[in-house]
Amino acid sequence: MKIELKAEGCHYYICDCDNSLINELPWGDNECNVYLLNFQESMATSEHTQLWIDELVLKNTYWFYTLGPKSEWLHDQIDLASVRSGRQKTVGDGSPMTSWHEDVNTYAEMADFVCPATNDFCVILVIGNISDFEQFMIALIHKLFNSDNHDIDK
Repeated sequence: MKIELKAEGCHYYICDCDNSLINELPWGDNECNVYLLNFQESMATSEHTQLWIDELVLKNTYWFYTLGPKSEWLHDQIDLASVRSGRQKTVGDGSPMTSWHEDVNTYAEMADFVCPATNDFCVILVIGNISDFEQFMIALIHKLFNSDNHDIDK
């Protein structure tokens, strides 16, 4: 699934890691931040997740935030992908900036973390099953619009 959402001055692009990779972001080459929300520990280490990380590191990204189980491992994978791509010379050079938050685990906590947005453009990659994606979207819409009466067009 892929959903675009504009709220509170931010353009969100929310996808699950089962989707094909991003060729172009909806906002072109404008700088963005990326949130990797991990709901399924076993999916964090999948080849598809690694391909997403490799692809996103090549975009005009400033910050990567990893949340949930294995978020430190995901953080390390972002650093390694940045070195492989030539974006930084050694792990820890800070391009892109990265942080991990293993203590942020629930749908509501993750929605609270991504709102308010830290950039005008944000990619949110949901690492989990379809139910995780749907439950996160409900929490995000509730957070953004303070209501659970909004329909999600899938």
